[in-house]
Amino acid sequence: MRKRESWELGNPEVMPTVVRILYLEDNQIDAELVAHELEKANFDFALDIVVDEREFRHALDSKDYDVILSDYSVPQWTGLEAFHAVSEKDSEVPFILVTGTLGEEIAVGYIKAGITDCIFKDHLARLPASVEQAIRERDVNAKLRFHEALLMQLMDNIPDYIYFKDLQSRFIRISQAHAARFGLKDPTEAIGRTDFDFFSELHARGGFEDEQAVIRTEEPIINKEEREIRPDGSEAWVLTTKMPFRGVDGKLFGTFGISRDITALKQTEEHILSLARFPDEDPHPVMRVQSDGMVLYANDASEILLSSDEDGNRRAPQGCLDALGSTWESGERREIEIVVDSRFFAVTVVPFSDSGYINLYAREVTEERILGERLNQSQRMEAIGRLTGGVAHDFNNVLQAIMGYSEVLRLKSPAENQRYISEIITAAKRAAALTSQLLAFSRKQVLRPQVVETKTLIRSMQGMLDRIIGDDVELQTVVEPDAGNFVADPGQMEQVLLNLAVNARDAMPSGGKIIIRAANRTLEEGYGHQNLEAKAGTYVGISVSDSGTGMDAETLRHIYEPFFTTKEKGKGTGLGLATVYGIVRQSDGYIDCRSDRGIGTTFTIYLPLTIEVADEGVDAQSKAAATGGTETLLLVDDDNATRNVTQLALEEAGYTVIAAPDGEEAIQAALSQRAVIHLLVSDVVMGHMSGKELAGRLHTAGITDRVLYVSGYPTDVISKHGILEPEIDLLQKPFGTRELLSTVRKILDRP
Repeated sequence: MRKRESWELGNPEVMPTVVRILYLEDNQIDAELVAHELEKANFDFALDIVVDEREFRHALDSKDYDVILSDYSVPQWTGLEAFHAVSEKDSEVPFILVTGTLGEEIAVGYIKAGITDCIFKDHLARLPASVEQAIRERDVNAKLRFHEALLMQLMDNIPDYIYFKDLQSRFIRISQAHAARFGLKDPTEAIGRTDFDFFSELHARGGFEDEQAVIRTEEPIINKEEREIRPDGSEAWVLTTKMPFRGVDGKLFGTFGISRDITALKQTEEHILSLARFPDEDPHPVMRVQSDGMVLYANDASEILLSSDEDGNRRAPQGCLDALGSTWESGERREIEIVVDSRFFAVTVVPFSDSGYINLYAREVTEERILGERLNQSQRMEAIGRLTGGVAHDFNNVLQAIMGYSEVLRLKSPAENQRYISEIITAAKRAAALTSQLLAFSRKQVLRPQVVETKTLIRSMQGMLDRIIGDDVELQTVVEPDAGNFVADPGQMEQVLLNLAVNARDAMPSGGKIIIRAANRTLEEGYGHQNLEAKAGTYVGISVSDSGTGMDAETLRHIYEPFFTTKEKGKGTGLGLATVYGIVRQSDGYIDCRSDRGIGTTFTIYLPLTIEVADEGVDAQSKAAATGGTETLLLVDDDNATRNVTQLALEEAGYTVIAAPDGEEAIQAALSQRAVIHLLVSDVVMGHMSGKELAGRLHTAGITDRVLYVSGYPTDVISKHGILEPEIDLLQKPFGTRELLSTVRKILDRP
């Protein structure tokens, strides 16, 4: 295919007189529809239609075209193959796919691969505009490439006569080529002189008037042909442009002129403007460097990345040096990521081998990296949470039956069997504790939040922590006088401090020191850069520090993940810190960890400060005595094993128990009983009727107002049934017989 000169290179807004189009299409009707659309748009076009590969290649070899259209599929060939055939001959000719078979995603992929556009046959009305736009873009690009070539020649050879004049048209500076034209050995010899010293009176007067007009109107004179008559009588024709000459501050100093080729001038002018716009104001780092890393240019945003060598020369970031060498050799751009002062930057390395430099375009991605890691961690936590919630109910019901029957069996078995029964109960409690840890990690456990006094919490824990951490570890507590209160589940917060203290102890196998500090803390807006979950505000900060082995950055990235542990096999479940994380987050708090290898680790939890006062009455953890009674209880649970063992425990304690597997049977049984029902003990989630709905109907019927709910489901399920209000009594499965009896007795003894 022959190269065709770009139409109207100086004016790409003008379309060719006749648009020559080659169309690969084996469907005559589709071809006629395309021609019809072009005619409707008043195109003056010549359309050559070919139906297969042979005719297509022959047409390419025979003629040149402004644009090529192609169906996606023709006999034994495709539009994509046709595109490659055109690209091999002339990559500048626009190539438009006209198809009815491609999906939008595939079409977008082909456009990214270089195809100019993709027009669907059911949207042919777009075709004329697409053809026109493609031709315009082709010729604009051709113009830009042409000007770029001229600029390179100008930079390499500088054959033009360039000069600057003041407001009186006296030379301030001229180029070497201009000096040579005047017969001067040194360009400085022209300073202070005028055209009258070098040209005829007529030519000098014309030049002076043009320059004064430029100064007066501040408008340039472009593309003026001038016939020069030099003092020796020789003549020359030049194409001249003159324009105002301004200083950096915008003040008009005089005129600037360049004589020779207007196209080269325009390209030079564009080059000057592009240099003036070089990205000094870009908020992202932009650098121009040599292949050895020496900085040629760097904007202000780059300063955080640069270093200096022993001679004081600025150098590219260390992480970029390998990429500079390989990119310079290959000539291909690269995308890399570097770390500077714990901040991450994505860097695009673009070589300009012909110009002798490499451009670096950087963008900080620290927050994106942190967000990504947080998202991954959150997704892992959510996955475990869904798994835990899915099995917790059934698992807790099984444990409830095991623990309940074991406790009954212990009461009825001889002494020689007590050790074995105790082991069964202990194993069941360990399984229940594991389920509780998983629920805590996934933030779905049942919490009973209340106002907690920080100093009371830490003081009450000190004795137990002293016993747990051992004699070779020194425990020190520092509670600031102004340390305030927060709202959380006291038992769970004790679990948090216990887990952190045990972790600290395990990090000091040869002994050391643990310091627990508490004080009010204010988190500023900037803290969110380090902990993206945190919000600015006032918190109670409780930190646990150790002088142990510390952790590296890789370990820190995984410490809150479930089942992640650095301990030996059999010495940890990997749920300790995951549990801490879940409890703190479920309490609307945040956790932060700072650690250094060989120095130690500090965990700090932040819990929102409250002005409420802690309850000084009966300890929330105290329970009524585990005694029985003679009242009548209505027991409802859809799990047979749980219902049976609970009924057995209550009846053994002296209560009369009416048991039912669901709400409907419970209501019928209650209505048929003449005895007063003193308490409803009901599962929360049951088929057909929930525990809360059942309690409401019994209340309406005047049967009973006292309710004890039991459930093996996690918080998110229970909360949907409205059972988490503080005034509602709830036992979380699995529970022990003593806990059941004491809770029942406490409810029955209320006024």
